[in-house]
Amino acid sequence: QWELVKQMCAFDPLTRIKISTVVDELAKLVEINQDVDTSATATTLSINLESVPNVIDKAQVLLDRLVNDVDRCILEYSLYFSLWNHLNHVHAKIDDNHSAKCKEVYCSLVGDAHEATVDLQNASTTLTFLTESTMRCYALERRLKKFCEAYSFVYEWNDPS
Repeated sequence: QWELVKQMCAFDPLTRIKISTVVDELAKLVEINQDVDTSATATTLSINLESVPNVIDKAQVLLDRLVNDVDRCILEYSLYFSLWNHLNHVHAKIDDNHSAKCKEVYCSLVGDAHEATVDLQNASTTLTFLTESTMRCYALERRLKKFCEAYSFVYEWNDPS
């Protein structure tokens, strides 16, 4: 982790790493921490393209409920709301002309977003959890953007968040 900080703060722009690389590396750290945490309950949710609207609705209902908890960070939830809106936007563009692989990758992304959102229920109010869950959301958003680029979807939304 210290190596990552040193690379981020390098004086020479040629040796300084890009912010996108930092986000990817932090996402890996979050995943490692989640794998080590045995108290985390893995949600095995079988998601197919037809079930995505239901998963999106459930995630948004959960976020609506959680956002009213005064001990929680509203900015974090706005990131997750934005992620689900973007997932919904992409879902509306997927049709029968898209490959099975495209649909599989998208459904996997929705499943990971669902798991991250459900994990917010058991959230502690520590800075560490806030940082990890925020970075996880940014990593999911980045994966969605890469998915859009790989499968020629237009990543055109601009949120104020």
